Amino acid sequence: MSTNTQPLQSPIILALEGLDGSGKTVQSSLLYTHIKSLGKQILMLDFPQYESFFGVEIGKMLSGNQSGITAMNVDTKSMCLWYALDRWNTLSNQNWQDYDYILFNRYTLSNAVYQTARQYHGMNQDFINWVFKLEYEQLHLPIPNLYIFLETPVKDSRDNVLKKEERSYVKGLDIYEQSSSLLSCCRQIYLTLAETETNIKIVSCCDEAGHMLPPERIQEQIISTIRKCGLLL
Repeated sequence: MSTNTQPLQSPIILALEGLDGSGKTVQSSLLYTHIKSLGKQILMLDFPQYESFFGVEIGKMLSGNQSGITAMNVDTKSMCLWYALDRWNTLSNQNWQDYDYILFNRYTLSNAVYQTARQYHGMNQDFINWVFKLEYEQLHLPIPNLYIFLETPVKDSRDNVLKKEERSYVKGLDIYEQSSSLLSCCRQIYLTLAETETNIKIVSCCDEAGHMLPPERIQEQIISTIRKCGLLL
């Protein structure tokens, strides 16, 4: 299922994607503030919602501390359902017409990319289409007008995670972040999908020497990308 056929909608839905430590939370906050400054009504949501019923279980599996079952060994379609139901639970009662913009920090694309990487260790369009059908067609979750992938080297993203404040569900790296091979595979799947899906755009977070750019420079690229897509004045 291609995600690039969704017509322009109101509200406009934007989703920031990237490996953990790529700066999604910082950039989401900056983008929220910028859009708000334009006089627009905007709702920002992070996924997973780690305090929700489904998010608590996701956190337990990502921590790797559960006996036997973790987010790395549970059946991939079952893991997809946990993430999808967390979104469904959060979004099913939202009054969309109250907002001009909806901003997601991670969304359906993360589910498709990470679980495809786990199952196939590389690109598999059929599985990605299954995730899209699950969330968009069966659960009727809204399709973003634009996904922005914050592209960072795996090493930088993992180093940045370790600089974060302690998270509610894990100390240090979670079970996905511990696997360089998984993260490298996810990064490549994001890049491959951006070649064919017109609503997935890449923003590089590093300069030509491979050094992380200041947050403000990355934000400028994000805003420019949204404008080029005709989604922001």
